[in-house]
Amino acid sequence: MSILQQLTNRDQVFDFLAPEVSPVDVRHGPILYLEDVSVSFDALRPSIT
Repeated sequence: MSILQQLTNRDQVFDFLAPEVSPVDVRHGPILYLEDVSVSFDALRPSIT
């Protein structure tokens, strides 16, 4: 198979694009839990005069 044919093969995943195995074990539930999180965009709030 030529290099051009290898590059145009849509079923191929190149090594540098393949996902790595995660060192975090996520099989036992959530790894991050957030509570009472808020976001404020004060610069966009209209001023009342």
